Amino acid sequence: METQHTASLGEYVAVLRRRRRLMVAVALPIVIVAVILAIALPDIYRSAAKFLLVTDSVEDSAGGSSEFADQYVISLADRVVSGGNLGRIVKEVNPYPEFGDDESLAVSELRDNVSVEMTTQTTLGAGGREQVVNTGFTVSFDHLLPEKSQQVASALARIFVEQSRTERLSAARGKIDFYKKEGERTRDEIAEFESQLADFKERNFDQLPETAQANITIRGRIEQELDSVDREIRGIQQNRVFVEQQLRQAQAGPTVNNLTALESEYASKSAIYAENHPDLVTLRRQIEGLRAAGPGTAGNTLQAQLASQRAALAEARQRYSEDHPDIRRMMGNIASLEARVAAGESPTSNLSGESLAAVQLHTQLNAMNTQLGGLQGRSGQLRSRLEQFESRLGSTPEVEREYQAITRGLGTARSQFDQMVERRMNAEVEAAAISGGAADRFLLTGEPGLPWEPAKPKRLAIIIIGLILATILALSAAVGAEAFDSRVRGGGDVRRTMGHAPLATVPQIHNSVYFNQRARRIVRLAVSILVVTPVLYSLVHFMVN
Repeated sequence: METQHTASLGEYVAVLRRRRRLMVAVALPIVIVAVILAIALPDIYRSAAKFLLVTDSVEDSAGGSSEFADQYVISLADRVVSGGNLGRIVKEVNPYPEFGDDESLAVSELRDNVSVEMTTQTTLGAGGREQVVNTGFTVSFDHLLPEKSQQVASALARIFVEQSRTERLSAARGKIDFYKKEGERTRDEIAEFESQLADFKERNFDQLPETAQANITIRGRIEQELDSVDREIRGIQQNRVFVEQQLRQAQAGPTVNNLTALESEYASKSAIYAENHPDLVTLRRQIEGLRAAGPGTAGNTLQAQLASQRAALAEARQRYSEDHPDIRRMMGNIASLEARVAAGESPTSNLSGESLAAVQLHTQLNAMNTQLGGLQGRSGQLRSRLEQFESRLGSTPEVEREYQAITRGLGTARSQFDQMVERRMNAEVEAAAISGGAADRFLLTGEPGLPWEPAKPKRLAIIIIGLILATILALSAAVGAEAFDSRVRGGGDVRRTMGHAPLATVPQIHNSVYFNQRARRIVRLAVSILVVTPVLYSLVHFMVN
């Protein structure tokens, strides 16, 4: 059974030796191009500004999480590199004088050479897991001249700060205007509610909830006064009946029985009341009148009436003040009687045939009627006022509901106004902090410096990549050429082609010509190594340094 042939290392070396010219033809152009690129590409310098994010401000602007800080920075960068910001830099720095007056082309080139990158830091989060946190960002600019690179990077850093402050200041001023308008609207609401409340109090000043207790107290006093007046009315009515009876007896003439009855009643009441009690005073006058009973003279009638009125006035002053209607009425009667006595009016015109006791009782009866009329009028007034206060207290719950609705709306409007004022003041403080730079969302921690070494291109990397690519393509070309070559070389090819091993092999005979050619190749290789090695060393040294 035929065994499968395995290629030896010598065969692979033989293949490479046979295809060396093809490999050199493929690899050499690639290496040359890589070397030319590494040498010919111009130096590009990069200057960068470093910013540190302020965590609280970024969380507020990014919706409460620092994970979205990169979105905020990217959106801010888009606004910075758009519009007139780059145009300002082109006018100030003129980084591309070769474009002349074509500002749009310079702005486009400037935008392409600006880069914004986030800086991150790995920390331990909840559960001990590592998480990447955005801590800041860098703004860099690439240019052929280091001075221009630094100038443009500095301008970009300044514009980033200005753009952020301008946007935040605009937002804060928008808040101030909004809160100011809302405050004015709420203030108008407050004025309207206050006007409604004032009109309501004017219409229902005596039915308001805060006057309910006062109305209840006044109603109680009125009820007490009404009870007192009713008791006085009942007492006067009882005394009037008694005086009328005595008047009838006095008009019929004094009798011992009437005097005895009065003395008996006086003795019984004196055991109950004090000496200055009105009933005892009245009984004493009646007893004195009966004891002095006799035909009245014409001159004593008006005097008796005047004395009776004065006695009734003295008795009434013990109960009422000087402003009481009964007091004023009695004083008017006394003045009238005094005027009649002073005018010398004839006694025959008024009760000339009556006794002194009858005249006194008659006068006392008139005083009682007058006093009773005043008390009844007072009772009517008190009852009217009592009904008025009852009506007030009855309508207080309905008035209270409407009153509470107005005061509740007024309280809500005042609370909203206070909130608007407070928020507007906070927005004004925020605007002042933003204008002063005390509330920036990021801080400039690294000013753009003047670059001393170029950032691009990576010359050594270009050469290494060219060598790797040339080697891969050269080997691929050799393998492909060998695969498509049908010529027979050596016993292995005979075995693969014929399926049988050769009977014998003729060795290659090396003569002097072969050795001379081999020696010349070795010399050429040595010379090439001696020449190329210093050149490659110098080139690598130049690119590294």
